[in-house]
Amino acid sequence: MIDWSVPKLAAVLTVPVVLVYAVLAGGSVSTWRAATMACVFLGAILFDQKEEGVRSLALAALIICTLWPGAVFDASFQLSFAAVLGILVGLHRFRAAQEPSEETEAWWQQDWARRLVRPLRLFCVVSLSAMAGSLPLVALHFHTVSFVGLLANLLIVPLLGSCVIVPGLAAAALLAVNVWAAALPVKLAGLIIWVMVWLVETLAAFPYAATYVVTPTLFEVALFYGLCVTLLFFSRINPPALRKTVLACLLGAILLDGGYWIAQRYFRTDLRVTFLDVGQGDATVIEFPGSHVMVIDGGGFLSQTFDSGEAILAPFLWQKKIGRVDTLVLTHPHLDHYGGLEFLARHFGVTAFWSNGKQSKGSRSFTALDETLTERGIETHVLCRSAAVPAPKIGGVRIQVLHPPCGRTGLDTNNSSLVLRLSHGDVDMLLTGDIEATAEDMLLSAREPLDSEVLKVPHHGSGTSSSPRFLEAVSPDVAVASLGHLNRFDFPPPEVVERYERHGVEFLRTDTAGAVTITSDGRGYRVAITRQQKR
Repeated sequence: MIDWSVPKLAAVLTVPVVLVYAVLAGGSVSTWRAATMACVFLGAILFDQKEEGVRSLALAALIICTLWPGAVFDASFQLSFAAVLGILVGLHRFRAAQEPSEETEAWWQQDWARRLVRPLRLFCVVSLSAMAGSLPLVALHFHTVSFVGLLANLLIVPLLGSCVIVPGLAAAALLAVNVWAAALPVKLAGLIIWVMVWLVETLAAFPYAATYVVTPTLFEVALFYGLCVTLLFFSRINPPALRKTVLACLLGAILLDGGYWIAQRYFRTDLRVTFLDVGQGDATVIEFPGSHVMVIDGGGFLSQTFDSGEAILAPFLWQKKIGRVDTLVLTHPHLDHYGGLEFLARHFGVTAFWSNGKQSKGSRSFTALDETLTERGIETHVLCRSAAVPAPKIGGVRIQVLHPPCGRTGLDTNNSSLVLRLSHGDVDMLLTGDIEATAEDMLLSAREPLDSEVLKVPHHGSGTSSSPRFLEAVSPDVAVASLGHLNRFDFPPPEVVERYERHGVEFLRTDTAGAVTITSDGRGYRVAITRQQKR
């Protein structure tokens, strides 16, 4: 038998309201997940289990994963459960802190203080607990950390929780009676939402309101949660020797993890060149021995809402704990090569920008890149064959500019692409931009050394490039073509692929192999691909 009370009756009456609200909200999978969580917690109140918050949360997770297999891999699922679990743990741990101490008892006895301060303290505990619970997952999925979350929650949550939802529900009820009557609460809700958006934009404009961070690994996420739980319940771990052992192990793991990434990031001895899959475009990340990082081209799309720098290049860099790019290189001013560079120039502390000096007139993306270079005070260098390279050697790797010739005019945009040759010990890599047969003939006539173990296939493997004479001069072992899946140009044509195969070259393409990484110690090299490409 259920021993009825006002809270239990309220819980029973709230369940249908939650379900109706889920339907009104659109009935998406994320909405039904939230409704399931709410119903489970309401059921806990009904069966006198409201103190078993963690068990109720676990039951809600089990139900959701049963109804929606794979939901556990969804970012919204992880963030919502981590935030709620953080709140439950935080309230349990700091519940005693909500009561006045002996020193402040007289002050707390004042009625206005109890009414004002206690709810404020509770709000701070809940907000900070939710933020701490979701912090590493936010960094994992979105590569950012907010420093104004507590203030934003204090202002936004009351507006959203009552001032917007209540008029919205009232409008839904009045709609069945009179359309004009429903319009008034809708306009009121819209006005409040406008205020909310203004507040959010104002807070976001504060310096360091949020900052991008390198991506934590799953091991580091586990370390964060382990350290939080240990510190929260440190005094309850018995015996005391176990308490010290657990803390020492966690701190030791953190130091080892930090030491590993510091060594990988700043004390490498090998050269790593990664040709990223950015669709029909080019983007190459070069990690020189030591810590210098260079990005050659940044992909790009015609879409005004998709930034390849933010969506592809930056996550790749953050995943490798790279928060700074020393040099940006633009081989030539085509959108599929410069589209993602502006984001890197703005957020990665770039110090130098290399290009062939040509402009892309009338392009908003290129103008934004140019303005960012100026705004950030980034040194720009125009390169050509006979000019001195700003950094002829980086980490022991020799850099040669083979094309275009200095002072040469009349070349089209593709044939004026920068061509760089990297030499690390016995291993050479030729990076060719979008040169075509005209530029290839000029390279052959210049009689510069072209032979290289690794070749970035010119112009995405088009039929106007990769001439037989050029391939014979380069004589690569591996060739990497940067391609878009089912691209509208039908690159590469079969005859080009056959040409490479006749020369015994391993032909890799980013549309099927994904990102291709070449790692060299100066004596040899290794090739790694993201996925096994189909033959």
